[in-house]
Amino acid sequence: MNVGMDDKTVVVQGLGNVGYHAAKFFHEGGAKVIGLAEFEGAIYNPKGLDVEAVMAHRKQRKL
Repeated sequence: MNVGMDDKTVVVQGLGNVGYHAAKFFHEGGAKVIGLAEFEGAIYNPKGLDVEAVMAHRKQRKL
C-alpha cells in the first residue's frame, strides 16, 4: 500500500461531527469516499460520493 490518500477508497460509518470531518478530510486528501453510513441508512457509489451534497440532502430532509 502506498503512503498517502491518493488512489485510496474509503467508507465512513457515522456522519456526526467526527464522521463528517473524517469523510471531508479523506476527500480533501485525495481519497475517494465510496460509502457513507448513518443510523437511518447507508449510501454507496463506487465512482465516489460528494460528501457535501450528501450532508446538504440530509439537512434538507431533516435526517
